[in-house]
Amino acid sequence: MKKLVSILIACFPLAIFAQTEPLTKQQDFAQMVGFFGDRVVQLAEAIPEDKYDWAPNDEVRSVGGSIVHIAQGNYFMAMLLDVPPPAGMDLMNMNADGKSKKEIITLLKESITAVQEAGMAFPDEKMMDEFSFPGDTTKYNKGKVFFIANGHLNEHLGQLIAYARMNKITPPWSLQE
Repeated sequence: MKKLVSILIACFPLAIFAQTEPLTKQQDFAQMVGFFGDRVVQLAEAIPEDKYDWAPNDEVRSVGGSIVHIAQGNYFMAMLLDVPPPAGMDLMNMNADGKSKKEIITLLKESITAVQEAGMAFPDEKMMDEFSFPGDTTKYNKGKVFFIANGHLNEHLGQLIAYARMNKITPPWSLQE
């Protein structure tokens, strides 16, 4: 019995440190953006540069255009969370024209970090502040930006998966070993 009590006393500090607090909304958001953002980055890296101008038809964005659009959306979502885009960045006129694969991937990675940091810094007391999208009179609260940003990221991840598969490229995370 003494031995059991000794073991329990010795393990008690470990039990305290093993407990974790639930994630905040901000941490959940940043984690999800990181997970799906990483998937987009993996796919962007797996698609050859000569396919960045490829699109299934003339009415939709190319591979490179879609990746830049994701970055544009990430910066826009960060702006809705009160963090402006980098100085000199024109969100309304962002495109893939003349950009290399490396430049596009760098832009994507930086945008993922920007929206994660904006989300992590966004205070709870501002979650109910309202905004409208340009050209839309519907009022949303800023807490919904967390959902909208992840939805946008997932929508275009799906698009890029379809583009990759049409070009016989398997998403890296689903390769069979």
